[in-house]
Amino acid sequence: MELADVRQGLWTTATVRSAAALVATNDAVVEVSVAPGGRWVARSHNTEWVGGPGSVECWRIHPAGGAREVRHGRAPGWVHPTVGLLWPEILPLWGRPADTHRPERVIDGSSGPGQVLFSPVDGLPEPPTALDIDPKRWLCLRLEMPGREWTLRDYQVSA
Repeated sequence: MELADVRQGLWTTATVRSAAALVATNDAVVEVSVAPGGRWVARSHNTEWVGGPGSVECWRIHPAGGAREVRHGRAPGWVHPTVGLLWPEILPLWGRPADTHRPERVIDGSSGPGQVLFSPVDGLPEPPTALDIDPKRWLCLRLEMPGREWTLRDYQVSA
């Protein structure tokens, strides 16, 4: 399958996806939820980010005292990076002007595209960057970049 077709399949499915997932990062587990229209939530053990078109809010979670809003310097269109496993178009991997990587090739799995390999746009050598894909659900299962690894641990489609 061509790179453009993989990207299109991932993004077309993501734009209509209502889902929740657990994403394991290098040092934490983040609960991620997305909904059509650009709404998302990312919650770690003590912080919750809530975003939508035109706004981003951050809340510090206190185990015995509820939550308190936190001032932050994120632009209104910012999206928590772990949301990228459910909305892969936000990942800095597609070779756009502000991206850090560009797609190089697709590795086919037994039932469709299984992985996309990326190279840095600056051309400097670095360890591989790879995005593992579930081609039946057009879902990103794992992202491995230098210094960053995210794995989808649990995934549920919302009604």
